[in-house]
Amino acid sequence: MRKLLKIVLIFGCIFSLICISGCNKLTSFGHDKQIKENIDNSLKVYPTKDLEDFYDIEGDRNNDFDKNDKGMWIFHSAMKKKKKGILKSEGAILYLDRNKRQAEGYYYIEDIKGHGETDEKHYPIKLKK
Repeated sequence: MRKLLKIVLIFGCIFSLICISGCNKLTSFGHDKQIKENIDNSLKVYPTKDLEDFYDIEGDRNNDFDKNDKGMWIFHSAMKKKKKGILKSEGAILYLDRNKRQAEGYYYIEDIKGHGETDEKHYPIKLKK
């Protein structure tokens, strides 16, 4: 009788574990799929051949801004490499004003030699129509 009770108890535990783990997959409500779609929509513009494509993209809205205010986007890309004890950083920063349809920024080269000693050069960038 005790063996039968133990067997029923073991099978009951196994059955309840299977039900709990199986129901978890049924009740996900597609949140994972929705998150994946949102990420895909955000990244589908990259890579872009024309910066003017960014003027018409709808971004996230905040209640503090006017409905017609498209705002300003800032693009920053950089690469760093170390050579002979000097850390060299190259990159570009581009400010894209979507209201005025203007873009300007700068390309920079920075040599960090250590002890706070740096050489930095800036070259202006301007998007022409």
